[in-house]
Amino acid sequence: MKRNLLLLAFFLLTPLYAFGDYVPGRVRAAAEGELQAQQGSGRYENVRAAHSILFVADGKGYVKFELRLDRHPAIPFQMTEIRPNRCGQVFKASYVQEGKLTTLEVVETNPSACRANGPTIWRTVITTDEGANTPPSQLELTGQAEYLMLSE
Repeated sequence: MKRNLLLLAFFLLTPLYAFGDYVPGRVRAAAEGELQAQQGSGRYENVRAAHSILFVADGKGYVKFELRLDRHPAIPFQMTEIRPNRCGQVFKASYVQEGKLTTLEVVETNPSACRANGPTIWRTVITTDEGANTPPSQLELTGQAEYLMLSE
């Protein structure tokens, strides 16, 4: 009987300690946003909407954005800079495909950082360098972001 209770306690408590919520290096979604196109040029001229996901790695902080334009495959932008602004933060990320650099800048406005109520807003600008004699393609998006409940 005593042995059975010990085995039961072991199997019930092991997942809580051995497989806790913090796993160094694990990447998971931290926030998601549905964005609407405000203005587009070049390759982004016909984009209407986007779905954006901000990823965090345990022990490293925010590491990347994924942006899905009008149900196309997701574009994985690697984080290059994060800095605070007055009411939130600014994320900068980049992606290179076929020798063309695409940059992403997300300006976050978080009303709770300014002691106000309201949704978190992402104002996003995507710029792709199209080459020497062609102006860059640019897309401006705006929408609400929702941070997911994560524990560390």
